[in-house]
Amino acid sequence: MRFPLSSSIGAIFFVLTIGFSTAAWADDDAGSTSDTTETGPHRHGFTLELGIGVGGTDVSYGSNSAGPRYGGGGPGLSGLSLSLGGYITPDIAIVARAAGTSYWSDFGQGTKQIVSGVYGASVIGWIGDFYLSGGPGLAVFVPADAVSVDLMEGFGLDLRAGYAFLDTKHNALTLGLEALPAFYSGTTVVGGALNFEWHYF
Repeated sequence: MRFPLSSSIGAIFFVLTIGFSTAAWADDDAGSTSDTTETGPHRHGFTLELGIGVGGTDVSYGSNSAGPRYGGGGPGLSGLSLSLGGYITPDIAIVARAAGTSYWSDFGQGTKQIVSGVYGASVIGWIGDFYLSGGPGLAVFVPADAVSVDLMEGFGLDLRAGYAFLDTKHNALTLGLEALPAFYSGTTVVGGALNFEWHYF
């Protein structure tokens, strides 16, 4: 089984940040609990987010579809998503984000993992412990082990809503729902995911 390049890069980044995130969380725990309760999360400056989960993908081909056909979609993984950016107010952040869904399909070349990803910019807005996020990006639809000639590119959106069930001054753990509609030449791909997410701010 092969995994998408974006997931592999994200996995390496995740490993490299394990120590940093653990230290940041420990620093929060070392502080006063009452102080955290009074002030709440301190969302300011640089922010990093990692997420992973399960998802599903639906693929619709039009009569004028110009690209290859990679099956009709199905259940799979949402991969390891990554956001990097900064807060411009305590409740609003602008980030660069990479996210996607994948599924397995046999389209005449053996069973392969097919990836639909969106790579772009998003705005995150918090209302208490809830957040909403959305933004446009470059959409990519391709087998995980494909060469460049198999790549389909188009326009995509990344739309999310989530809830922080645990937070400290600089960290939050959230559950998020994500929709990733993507539009190619004659082909529409819609990914959906339930993600477990870690936010650092």
